[in-house]
Amino acid sequence: MNYYKVSIDLCYEYPCIDADLRRIERQTKDIGRKAADYNKKCSDVLFFASDVDDGVISMAAVTFNKALTTERVADFCGSVEVDHFGIKVEETVLETFKEIAEGATKRRYSNFGRVSDVLRFLDIGPLRHTDSSFCSYEEELINSGAKKDEIIGESDRLMFFRSLKSELGRIYKGKVAEVCGHPVHYMIEADGDRTASRISSLLFSALYSRGRLKSKKYGSVKFGSSAPYSRDFYEAVYKSCTGGALTVDLSECETADPELIRLCSEMLLKYRHQTLTVFRIPKSRKSIKNALTERLSKIGIVEIYESDLSAEKARVYLRGRAAEYGVNADSRLYGGLDGNKRFSRDVLDGMFDGWYDEKLKRTVYPQYKNASFAVDKNAQAAGTNATEELDRMIGLDEAKKTIKNALNYYKIQRLYKKFGVMQDKAAMHMVFTGNPGTAKTTVARIFAKIMKENGILSSGHLVEVGRADLVGKYVGWTARIVKEKFEEAKGGVLFIDEAYSLADGGGDENKNSYGIEAINTIVQEMENERDDLIVIFAGYPDEMRGFLAKNPGLRSRIAFHIEFPDYDTGELCRIAKVIGESRGLKITDGAMKKFAALFDSARVDSDFGNGRYVRNAIEKSKMNLAARVLEMDPDSVTKDILTTIEAEDVDQPKIRKISAPRRVGFSA
Repeated sequence: MNYYKVSIDLCYEYPCIDADLRRIERQTKDIGRKAADYNKKCSDVLFFASDVDDGVISMAAVTFNKALTTERVADFCGSVEVDHFGIKVEETVLETFKEIAEGATKRRYSNFGRVSDVLRFLDIGPLRHTDSSFCSYEEELINSGAKKDEIIGESDRLMFFRSLKSELGRIYKGKVAEVCGHPVHYMIEADGDRTASRISSLLFSALYSRGRLKSKKYGSVKFGSSAPYSRDFYEAVYKSCTGGALTVDLSECETADPELIRLCSEMLLKYRHQTLTVFRIPKSRKSIKNALTERLSKIGIVEIYESDLSAEKARVYLRGRAAEYGVNADSRLYGGLDGNKRFSRDVLDGMFDGWYDEKLKRTVYPQYKNASFAVDKNAQAAGTNATEELDRMIGLDEAKKTIKNALNYYKIQRLYKKFGVMQDKAAMHMVFTGNPGTAKTTVARIFAKIMKENGILSSGHLVEVGRADLVGKYVGWTARIVKEKFEEAKGGVLFIDEAYSLADGGGDENKNSYGIEAINTIVQEMENERDDLIVIFAGYPDEMRGFLAKNPGLRSRIAFHIEFPDYDTGELCRIAKVIGESRGLKITDGAMKKFAALFDSARVDSDFGNGRYVRNAIEKSKMNLAARVLEMDPDSVTKDILTTIEAEDVDQPKIRKISAPRRVGFSA
């Protein structure tokens, strides 16, 4: 429905004496009563006379099927016998309509007792208050005066959203719409509120100019993170937006709540021809996006999403950021741009922020160029270099050596490419094999940072997945899910744990076929994303060897195989000491000897957890320490006692029974 603010200029000369003002007020009240009678005869418009000021009557109006024209208001004036000098009609939002209608009910210019009665009559009673416990709602007006060239120009400035410009091209193609209904709805994947709002605004302006939105008004509903969700409130929102558009903001929802997904989907399907729906979802909320698209697969949902920029476009973007701050870009800013890579906005913004920090001290305020600055002593002691972080890890000598060889390998590949040296396509991916707790994931995360610090990868983040994260429930889902994970990991490392489980459907033919689909898509994406993504397959040694033997396509793309051996007892004790120190605990020599015996005994178990076992042993010792301290006299407890693990706090090693040798023959 459409809401309007109507001004009727009465035929009076001013200044008026008090008697004239009283007569005007009586006439306004009379108009209000006649409007109530007029409303009973009409099915497509309601009028509410609210107030009179300087001979101008303020009215609210609402229409259901078409726009309100001055001719229709003039017809109303004739019906209620009002002489007028001029009429002004402005489309407005629900809140303004409510304010004017409330004036009519308070002054008894209407047959409705309260504005809530008006809203109930319009079948949007729950919108009496536009904030509920589960969401907030507000309305705004479309910039209906924006020209095509202005809208396209603004979309060009949203450099990362090429899909927006493509959709604007479709909107402006063909003739102006004359029918009601929406061929598509939208899903905007953007993190920033400002960016998402700009995209929505451009879409609405273009759609309105082409007649695909009949109302200038659009609503915005923002859901909170907790259920239950009010169906009545949400349906009233859709009814209020009939003829216009509704933005559904799910940015505060952490997960795909089934109740919310069901509610959003059902309302869109029910009102899809009356109200245009635009979902706003952050890039990281893939589960919400997937849940919605699954339910809405039968209608058209156009995705407006952020794309990475080429080095050339990235250069333009960085130059624009520098111009915003009133400084000139220089070669240092562009130093990380490789001609064969693509760059996300987060990466480019990080590059700019680091460059600008240095620019301020080096050029804008050169007096700080050689100044001394406060240093985080803890960070300094720990070191900020990822290679140093790897070197500090206990054990893993062969893994460290291989990773450094891999770094050199990647560097030389870039030099070959830079100087045009002929070469075969280089395999870039890796396999980590080892038992649980041997630091495979930790090393993968550090490795990603090393690749970032050396300019091999653009972001250096780690995305960890397993079979459940890659294999879909239904036909056609798996390939899409795998591609989304590769997109999420672009610029970093995709860590696939227990990768061999992809080929194991447990005897279920469907699960087997989905796993094979996942493997085939992984092979394809490893080739497509070879320039700015490294895949690491991880798992038990024997299972991983068997998995690769069955998949030559994968095996041929593996550059390095790194084995993570079990820790020996000495290394486990050093790990225990590091963990204890990180938690503010001291371990006595007696306790450490007991830990050594405990680790020595546990290492023979087939399910020994290496580093995880050490962490669990420390936690159990802390619990034993707590129990011991609570039995002491409170006055005798000191901080030193509270933070020192004694030998008695460490569990005893398991005593393993040694079976007697089997005796053959008879005994006397």
